[in-house]
Amino acid sequence: MRISTLLTGAAIISGLIYSSCKPTEKTKGDNSQKEEAYKGITNITVQIDTVAGFDTLRLYGWEGIQATLKSSISPKTKEANKTVWTMDKLRLAEGLYFVGSSLENMKVVLIGGDANISIKGKSVKVAELAFEKGANNQLYERALQRLQDDNNAFMEYLESYNKNAATPEVQKQYGDKLAALDKSRLAYLDSLKKVAPNIGKVVGLYTYLSYPYNKKTPTQSEGEYFGDNFFQYVDLTDTVYYRLPHFYETMKNYTANLNNLQIAANVQAAYVDKILNKITLASPHHQPAVLAAAFGYYGKNNELFANYGLQYETNHKGKNEEVDKFLAAQLIAARGPLPIGSEAPDFEEATPEGGKLSLKSLRGKVVLIDFWASWCGPCRRENPNVVKAYQKYAPFGFEILSVSLDQNREAWLNAIKADNMTWKHISDLKGWNCAAAKLYGVGGIPFTILLDKNGKILAKNLRGEALELKLKEIFGK
Repeated sequence: MRISTLLTGAAIISGLIYSSCKPTEKTKGDNSQKEEAYKGITNITVQIDTVAGFDTLRLYGWEGIQATLKSSISPKTKEANKTVWTMDKLRLAEGLYFVGSSLENMKVVLIGGDANISIKGKSVKVAELAFEKGANNQLYERALQRLQDDNNAFMEYLESYNKNAATPEVQKQYGDKLAALDKSRLAYLDSLKKVAPNIGKVVGLYTYLSYPYNKKTPTQSEGEYFGDNFFQYVDLTDTVYYRLPHFYETMKNYTANLNNLQIAANVQAAYVDKILNKITLASPHHQPAVLAAAFGYYGKNNELFANYGLQYETNHKGKNEEVDKFLAAQLIAARGPLPIGSEAPDFEEATPEGGKLSLKSLRGKVVLIDFWASWCGPCRRENPNVVKAYQKYAPFGFEILSVSLDQNREAWLNAIKADNMTWKHISDLKGWNCAAAKLYGVGGIPFTILLDKNGKILAKNLRGEALELKLKEIFGK
C-alpha cells in the first residue's frame, strides 16, 4: 500500500485535538510532572467588541493527553459594546494553551515566543478572534495553514506519481514536483528553527519527505523508509512534546500508518519500540507516546493495541482515571474475554449497607468474583456449593465478592439472607446494565472469576467440585 493512501488522514492542527483521549477540564489522578517553567513573562489580553455572552475567561494548557484548566478570570472591562480580560505576568511552561470560555469555545495560543499577546475581534466565537499582538502566534497560524497546503500538494503529487508508472515522462513531471516540494519544506523548517524554534518543533512533526526521492537504498521498501524516517526531524528527547498535542496525534498516526502498510507485527513493534526507547520512561512525554501508540492500533490490530495498551497500564496507570477505565475495557475486548494471567480490572459499587466497596480493596486474598442475581435459577442452585467452599477456605484467606445484576433491592437482600451468603456483596441495581458486568463482558450468569492475591486471573467459571479442587490446590487443604 502506498503512503499516498495513508497520509490523507494525517492531522494538521488548526485547533484543539479531540481524539481517543478527549481533553477534559482537569486531570484526575497523579498526572503532575516536574518541569521547568518558561522563563519569560507572558501577558494575554482578550477583547470582544460586542456582547460576549460569557463572563469567565479560562486558560487551559495541554499536558500529555489532555487539556487542563490553569486559570480563570472575570472581565477587567465590561461595557455594552466591549468586554476585556487581561491575564498579567503569567509564568507558564512552553507549549500549547487554549484561551476561551470553555474547551468548546476557545482559541489556540502558543506560549514561548511572545511576551505580549492580544486577541481581539467582534465574534463571540473565540477561535474567530485575531491576534492583534503576538508575532509568534501569528506566525504559528500561518505555519498551520502552510502545513495544510503542503500536505494537500504532497498528496496530489504522490497520487499522480503512482498513477503514472506506465508513462515515465508524466511520472517524472510529478516526481520533480515532489522533489521541489521536499526541498521547500526542508528550507521552511530550517528557517523556523532559526526565527521561531517552538514553531519549528511543531512543523518538524509533520515534515515527512517523499519515499521515491529520499529512500536510502534502491531496495529499501516503503515500509522500511516510513518506519525509519517519519520522525527524522524531531528531537524525541525534548520534553516540550508533553505540552504539544501535535506530538500525541502524530504518534497515533505513525502507528496507524505502519499498520496500514501491512508490515509484520514484530517489525512494526521494533520501529515503535525504537521511538519509545529514545523518549525513555522517565520523560514526561512517554505517557502520551505509549498511549498514542496503542490508540493508533485501536480497532485495527488487536495484538499491537494490547501490547502498547498493557505497556501504558504497567507504566502509567493511575495518572488518568478515565483513560484507565476505557483502556481496561478495550484491552479485554482486544485480548479476548479476561485472559488467564492478566490483571483483573478494578471496579467499585454499592454495598447492601450503603457504602462503597472496590475489588482492589480485597488485594491480599484469593478472591472469587461471582456475577449472579436473585432471579437467576442456575445461580441460586449453585449457591450452596459456593457457601460450602467459603465456609471451608475463608479462614485461610479466601474471599468472595458477589456482584448482583438485580434491579430490585429488596429481592437482592432477601436472596442473600435466604441463601446464607455471608461474604461481600455489591450492586448498582442496574440489571444487565451493571457497570462491572459490562467491564467484564458478562453475557450470562452465573459467571465467576478466581483471582490470586495480586489480583491476577487464575481461572474462570469454576463451579461445584471444580471450584473446591482449585481452592484445595491453592491452599493445600
